Amino acid sequence: MEEQNSILTRLNEIDFHDIPVERISFKTKYSTDFTVDFALYDESRRDYDYWRLNLVGITELNSDCLILNSNYDIEITSFDYSKKNSYEGRIMFLLGFGNPSFAVEFKCSEIELIKIIPNNK
Repeated sequence: MEEQNSILTRLNEIDFHDIPVERISFKTKYSTDFTVDFALYDESRRDYDYWRLNLVGITELNSDCLILNSNYDIEITSFDYSKKNSYEGRIMFLLGFGNPSFAVEFKCSEIELIKIIPNNK
């Protein structure tokens, strides 16, 4: 419980707006998970820190329209969440100027936020 409160505190410190997305993935074996790797700019270092957001133990996941291609610059424009019996929320993604956006609504048992080192570093 304390670890989940710590993650919620860290999530509350992030301004989820215009955040570049590095990767979106799904895992379906043993548990249904949705993962988003994203980059946060660190002003003091003038470089990005990379994070992985895992929605673990998904009981429900809906998207209004998931359309991806290699020309899209995917960004998180908002991430709204709450904790009741489970976590519930919505992540809104932008796909670049003049391109469609899409939302992912979820219910899951756990949220993980992990600092990562990207493959290209």
